[in-house]
Amino acid sequence: MTKIRKIFAWVVIVAILTVGVFIILKGKEQKIDYALTPVTRGTLTQTVSANGKYLSKEEANISFRISGQVTDVKVNIGDKVRKGQIMASVDTGTLSDKLQQAKEQVTAQKKILAYQKEKDDLYEKEQRDSQKAVIRGAESVVEEINKQFAYAIIKAPMDGIVAERNINIGEIAQAGNPAFTIIKENEMRIEVKVPEVDIADVEIGQKVGVKFDAYPENKRFEAVITEIDPAPITVQNVVYYVVKMRIENPDAGLKYGMSCTIYDQTNQKDNILIIPKWAIEKEGDKKFVTIMTDTEKKSVERKEVQIGIEGDGGIAEVISGLKDGDQIATEK
Repeated sequence: MTKIRKIFAWVVIVAILTVGVFIILKGKEQKIDYALTPVTRGTLTQTVSANGKYLSKEEANISFRISGQVTDVKVNIGDKVRKGQIMASVDTGTLSDKLQQAKEQVTAQKKILAYQKEKDDLYEKEQRDSQKAVIRGAESVVEEINKQFAYAIIKAPMDGIVAERNINIGEIAQAGNPAFTIIKENEMRIEVKVPEVDIADVEIGQKVGVKFDAYPENKRFEAVITEIDPAPITVQNVVYYVVKMRIENPDAGLKYGMSCTIYDQTNQKDNILIIPKWAIEKEGDKKFVTIMTDTEKKSVERKEVQIGIEGDGGIAEVISGLKDGDQIATEK
């Protein structure tokens, strides 16, 4: 009798656990809730955008050809300069002493040659030719030191305006590092780097919209593409082409080096089925969207879809698999 009671007790316990699990699972099913997004018809646009800068059509980066401490800076940003004007200089150190010594060496070697010519009977032609070579070597030293003096001075290579200044008196200027940038202010343009995947949609003569970071969002400019560099450049393993354009409606407030973004609408489709791109699930080459099939039972179905073009604002075209009015379901 005791054994039967034990079996009965275990049966009751198992039944209670089973019912409890069922209630818990049913409760979980009932708790699932979905956010619904309708599949609608609308207009989808594709826009190519790229970041650029407002630069001069003609500009020059100027640097010292020797390193040294900056001893003089004669111009500042915004100053107008003329071609050949001295802009800055670096310390020439002991160059003056070296030049004097080099000149004295040339004089001394010329005196030796003069003596050899005077004592023609004591010196062979080969000896005099050798002495002439020594003189040429001494003269080349003088020329090189004179070049060093010239390299210690920066002169403006063209008429223009100083757009950038990167040196100050007392600093050490490194040879080859830009000390100044001179621009032609009346010949400005925009330069942008367009990714290789978008360059096919860009052509000379094309008009684009321009938004400068320094201006309000509603302030837009119009530009015309004038040049597309034939050779690509690679930045962090991405291939770009430099595109240059002229602003059609310039503003006095535009300054050299300002950052901007160019926009160009390359495609538009009207009255097509559209869905948000975030709703698309990818599995290999296939794409799926989960839709609500019964709002009362909260039943959903995962449907394979064919997607067309993807446009601005995170919107994608639906070619097949969905219909107008379907409800995209995502768990809340």
